[in-house]
Amino acid sequence: MTSKIDELKNELEQLKAQVAQAMGITTPPSGDPKDRADYIEHGSPAHAQFLGLVLVDGEDDPTGYVVYKSRDTGNTWRLVDEIEVLTHYPGVDPDKAALMVLRQKIGELEAGKPEAPTNAPSTWQPVDQFVTQVRV
Repeated sequence: MTSKIDELKNELEQLKAQVAQAMGITTPPSGDPKDRADYIEHGSPAHAQFLGLVLVDGEDDPTGYVVYKSRDTGNTWRLVDEIEVLTHYPGVDPDKAALMVLRQKIGELEAGKPEAPTNAPSTWQPVDQFVTQVRV
């Protein structure tokens, strides 16, 4: 009798997996956050791209972008989109606004992984749960 129960349990798990796949339901990975597909390492090229930074050869950019040379690493950077900066700082000299944002982003990139204070609460860990999609 136990073999029949085991067969039914196995069949039920297969059906659950098929339904989840058909509906696009995925369960988040558990364990180390570095194993997640959306993890970005601090200071990595992917982090620079996420911040909208482009590494420039030399100290001048022939395209006319505002550039900034890092004091820590000696790398020269520019923003992917300087126009976006102007939407956040209207009325400010465009070159000054671009340089200010560029320095902020480079500082974030090169600062490394932030340390949590010793008295900080534990970070939120997602719970594996069944997610349903409502179809209209």
